[in-house]
Amino acid sequence: MAGSQSIEQKLASLTKDLELTPQQQQQVRPLLEKHHDKIQALIDKNPKASQQELGPQIHAISDETHREIHVLLTDHQKELEKTMLQREHDGRENTRPAPPGGGVAGHTFFRFLICLESVAATAEAEPDRLSTLRP
Repeated sequence: MAGSQSIEQKLASLTKDLELTPQQQQQVRPLLEKHHDKIQALIDKNPKASQQELGPQIHAISDETHREIHVLLTDHQKELEKTMLQREHDGRENTRPAPPGGGVAGHTFFRFLICLESVAATAEAEPDRLSTLRP
């Protein structure tokens, strides 16, 4: 299943970057699954909506997932998260103009990556489905 593969890839990435324990992995997996399912349901309910129209709702879902994951982290992992977020932020600054309104919130990395993986999973499972999402 494409969604499961994407969820497993995201979980593996978070496990590596944040040194998640096996117990944390068991806690994070259902959060990633719930996130994927909510975004998929949103896309399914709004087949003619543009990415711009769905963006705020997708971001809200991703923000919620990030908060749920963040509370599971130890202090050490929160420091690793800060480093990971800063690394991602620095990489984007070199390739993209600054976002409107200034700085990047801490959840941007998770929001971007999880949304991207959800869209990729949908594209893999239903290639014609994403053609309805206008840029």
